[in-house]
Amino acid sequence: MDMVIARILLVLCAVAGTVYFFFVLKRLRNSGTVKDLVFHGVFALVLILQGVSFLYYYPFNRFGFLADMLSITFIYGGLILAYWCRTAEQRNLVVFAHTALLLFLTVWKLISFDDIPFVARFPFNVCNVIILFIIFRYFYRNEVLDNIIICLGIAAAVIYFVIGSWFDDTAAPPGSYGQGFFYYRMIESAVLHNTFFSFCIYGIATKLVLVDVKKTMMNMLWIIPYFFVFSFINQVWKTDYFFTGVHGVTPPFLVDLYYFWPLRFSIPLAGTAFDVNICHSLFILGAAAAALFVFSSAISAVQRRIG
Repeated sequence: MDMVIARILLVLCAVAGTVYFFFVLKRLRNSGTVKDLVFHGVFALVLILQGVSFLYYYPFNRFGFLADMLSITFIYGGLILAYWCRTAEQRNLVVFAHTALLLFLTVWKLISFDDIPFVARFPFNVCNVIILFIIFRYFYRNEVLDNIIICLGIAAAVIYFVIGSWFDDTAAPPGSYGQGFFYYRMIESAVLHNTFFSFCIYGIATKLVLVDVKKTMMNMLWIIPYFFVFSFINQVWKTDYFFTGVHGVTPPFLVDLYYFWPLRFSIPLAGTAFDVNICHSLFILGAAAAALFVFSSAISAVQRRIG
């Protein structure tokens, strides 16, 4: 069945790439530059290669053909949308489409992923919080939150792609990520992260959000208490929100860090002793602050060059 789906997607992507190529050729034959034709022609080729990559759905490895092509297609797609959708109405439509897809994926996980404990399905992870902000900004704009969406969104998408070691668990039993791309949890995860990657690229290219380092760093005012609140919640629920739950499913190096230096103390609360690890906390919060500073500085520089 998976191979049938892969072949259908191959045909759809090949048709989409071919139609897009001739559409661009017709629209830009007289008014477009060679640079424009190459830019759009490459995207048509990317769509065709995306279709081919679906044939390599198993194993779904990080840096594998399919994983790479998904990220390239979504990133390039964000740039293509920035090229064509320039009016306010078009931009609102692009934002709405991204928001609707992210909302669907968030609700789908919450109500349908029965093999995950319900308390672990809430949208409280870093990436899901960004998505909540994207949904929220559709109704109410806030420059500080806009900056965190773009900067932390890019950082989270890059981290997901680079250290997504759960992709490589090809020997995993049924009901795990090791089943390949067409395993429903993997589809949700890959499409969700690449969709908000596309949203961020579109926001940068169109200056939908003007990134400012100071406004981005102001988000540490809520990130720090958020971190400590969920470090306690994770100990109760055995979850891993904000990578603070060493009793849940979290990257192994964070577990090692948690127990490496015994700089931990306990806080008695409601008859339970909650652990606080100083080194682990400083590492996570320091990494978050560094990522925000580096990515906001880089994105701000790129937007200044865009003009």
